[in-house]
Amino acid sequence: MGLSDLMSRVISGVNGTCYFLTSLIAITIIERVGRRPLMLWTAAAQCATMAVLAGLYNIEQPPPNGPGNKAAQVVSVLCLFLFNTWFSIGWLGMTWLYPAEVTPLRIRAPANALSTASNWIFNFMVCFPCFLIHPSCSVLMFRSSWQQAQCSRISGGVPTLFSPL
Repeated sequence: MGLSDLMSRVISGVNGTCYFLTSLIAITIIERVGRRPLMLWTAAAQCATMAVLAGLYNIEQPPPNGPGNKAAQVVSVLCLFLFNTWFSIGWLGMTWLYPAEVTPLRIRAPANALSTASNWIFNFMVCFPCFLIHPSCSVLMFRSSWQQAQCSRISGGVPTLFSPL
């Protein structure tokens, strides 16, 4: 995104701390709001923040000898923070906790195994293209951010279709 090495490390540390702290919010509101609305609204918010990030990627790229677009960089960092915030509030515990709540006792272990395996597979599917992309390939980075936005959009339909709570 055109940030210095030091600033990238500082932002990464603050982002991890905020991710931890915002995950505590779900503990206090999940019973009051309900699982389905929480998943739906946070999936929509994740989709919106990734779509904005995908749109900003080409704007924020620095020219060969320039500092880049600072406003786009700031909004991009904000979108990354917001995406992690929405994920930690609405979806962080769902992979492990939700299947245990909705499945009968006799199939609880296989259901948790399937949900955990699905979590790993879909995380790999969403994140793996980032390892293949060279930073100079801005079109591919745009596609990767757009892919993540679409995965968030699609995941918003899962609670509507399959959630009994």
